[in-house]
Formats: sequence, C-alpha cells, structure tokens
Amino acid sequence: KEESISNKEREKISLEAWIKLNKPELLDNYQEEGGYYVEILEGDKNENLPIDGNDFGSEPLMEQDTCWVYTNMTGRDINGTVCLTRNGHLAEMCGTFSYSTHYVPYINYCGSNNMGLLEGTYLSMRHELKIGDATYKMRRGSKVRLYLPSTIAYGVNGSTTEGGYEGQYSLDGSRPLILDIEVLGAVKNPSDKELEMVRSYIGYEGDWTQA
Repeated sequence: KEESISNKEREKISLEAWIKLNKPELLDNYQEEGGYYVEILEGDKNENLPIDGNDFGSEPLMEQDTCWVYTNMTGRDINGTVCLTRNGHLAEMCGTFSYSTHYVPYINYCGSNNMGLLEGTYLSMRHELKIGDATYKMRRGSKVRLYLPSTIAYGVNGSTTEGGYEGQYSLDGSRPLILDIEVLGAVKNPSDKELEMVRSYIGYEGDWTQA
C-alpha cells in the first residue's frame, strides 16, 4: 500500500519469497548484514592436510588480519544459468570454454578491510555465519552456496566477466546471484605459494638460483 519502495527493499522481499518457495530450509540461515542466505554444502574436510609456515591451515579466515585466499567460484542467476566460473570442465559444458583462458582458482586478498573481493564473498569470509541456531566460520575446506541480493553482488551494472570465465550469459543488473564458493586454502604470501605449486608441478626440489 506504500506509494513507493526502494529497489533494495523490493529485492529483499523478492529474494525472501523465492527462498520460501524454493529453499524454505534456508530461512533460518539469513544474514542480517548484507541480507543474504547461506547454504552449507561441505565443510572442514581438508583440515588435516599438511601445511607449512605460509599456510593458515584450517584456522577461520575471519580471525586472520592479513591473508590471501584460493577459491573456486561459480555464479548462477536465480534460474540456475551459469554466469561466471573458473571451472574449465563446466565452461566446456556451457559452451564458453576458451583455449586462451587459464582456468585456475581465484586468488584474492582477504584481510580485515575489503580490498577488492565481491562484497557478498567478503562478508561470508570475514563474519561468523548464522546457520539456524548455530554459527559457522569459513576456513580451508569450506564449501558454501550464497544467495546474494544484487546490492552485495554486481549491483545495477550486472556481471562483466569475460575471456572464458563469463558462463552462458551475463548477469543482468539489479539481479540476485547464487554463488558457490570452495575455499582451497589461505596463505600469508601468495608468491611463495605459487612457487611451491610450480615446483610441485614440475617435480623440482633443487635450488632455483642454480637451475
């Protein structure tokens, strides 16, 4: 009956209605800050993997002042259409695979201040998540699905991902995003981690300065 309503409030009402219809079990997983819903797909199964001095292991991301996170991410619109992915096999199935694209996990800074992460991703990693009557902290091995309003996703402009990562269609502006996130690891120095990955890939254990 109100004469006007903001786009933010309209989207909140619409997203809640969609959750009630399609995912009613997630109604208690509503996050007040950001106005999004969380579904836990998997968690903490990698906590016993070997770590080194550069790796935070299974410690919660929100408890690290400075860290870099490696993540696999796939985004879909509300109908399930893929609009971004770093998964090469999924890109092939979507018909968007590009041989010039390097399909590897995202690596992003994830410190106490947001320096470039998608806002919904940052909120889920840096805050304790309400899951029913319990709480959950993202860490290595966590795999979650976020139902994000556009206000903490791609806003009024929509997604602009390209070069093989874009999926089947772009996400239109002011549309919610369903985002799958798998946290593969969190490290203090990404350069050291990448060097370790290269060494592991080629099987070289010697001194690089003498190679």
